Amino acid sequence: VFKSRLFVMFFTVCFVWPVGAALWIYLHHNLNALAGLNLDASALAPVDAGFFAAFMGVQCFVLGGLLALLVGPGLVSPDLANGALPLYLSRPLTRTGYAVGKMATLALLISLITWIPGLFLFFLQSWLEGWSWFAANARIGVAIVLGAGIWIVTISLLAMATSAVARRKVVAQTFLLGVII
Repeated sequence: VFKSRLFVMFFTVCFVWPVGAALWIYLHHNLNALAGLNLDASALAPVDAGFFAAFMGVQCFVLGGLLALLVGPGLVSPDLANGALPLYLSRPLTRTGYAVGKMATLALLISLITWIPGLFLFFLQSWLEGWSWFAANARIGVAIVLGAGIWIVTISLLAMATSAVARRKVVAQTFLLGVII
């Protein structure tokens, strides 16, 4: 997937929001930087559960959905359209192993832009705010991992199912876009 320049650009753009959120967290805890930017600390939105919900909403549903739309339909449909699936399954590879392998590719890519940056931001906030903030808000870290995990499994299974039903990448992308919308 990284052979396509368009995909590499999209994947890079997926990290703009996490970098901006990390900068927001940093500014929240650095009064000298706020003074240099002529900002008041009370003007910044708090870094709380709402902040992380907004962050994960954009990362999971918007960017993760677009990534699944770009990559997912191309996982199974070429194998079915070209008759390669019987060749794969004639080797010591089960249907479950094939499906899990294809799904792992998509899950890894979506994980790199969803829960991994989300946990990084959570730990950054915890480090800057202190142990008491971490202990009081540990549920946010758990929610980041569980919420993103459920979304990754759901969107990966939908992408593979639409790819298998449509047997053509463009048609599968259209089906998946319709399901997401």
